[in-house]
Amino acid sequence: DVKPARTVERPEPEIQPHAAYWVQVFSEETWRVFLESGGKITGFREKRWSVVQKINPGDFILCYVSKIALCVAVLDVEAEPYLDYDTRIWPEEAFPCRVGVRIVVALSLGKAVPIRSLRGKLSIFNSQNWGAYLLGSPTRFDAGDAHIVLEAIRSAPGPKLTLRDRRTEGNSSMHTLNRNPE
Repeated sequence: DVKPARTVERPEPEIQPHAAYWVQVFSEETWRVFLESGGKITGFREKRWSVVQKINPGDFILCYVSKIALCVAVLDVEAEPYLDYDTRIWPEEAFPCRVGVRIVVALSLGKAVPIRSLRGKLSIFNSQNWGAYLLGSPTRFDAGDAHIVLEAIRSAPGPKLTLRDRRTEGNSSMHTLNRNPE
């Protein structure tokens, strides 16, 4: 196993002009499992390892739920990518290419931003194959488009999902989702 080499601590993650932006595609099920497992480690298929290795601490991952075409969250990359074939997070597939992350902002699926609502604002819509572009997860994403998606998620009506670390309450492995009105 190759474990993360370093972690970056930043008190308030914000989109930075020097950061790289990525899109990760989730199914409804893999998104649910990601959240239920604590939302601190995301994973990709082994065949994407050469791309995953380009993700760095300080980058951001935009979370897109396929089939229902929703932009649901933004993740802050906190650790370098690593391979983990032993720890199973998702029951249906291993996704061994792992990245340590922190949720910047997330919406419930019922409040998430339909990507088609951003047509005319995002450069990916300049291609008729925009959906195929997103499915190569992880995929580099234009910085200007990333700002538009982040702003759309942040300004979406309703509560935002955040993670509360229950370690301070004596349970070192539990995380719960909270709804924060914004």
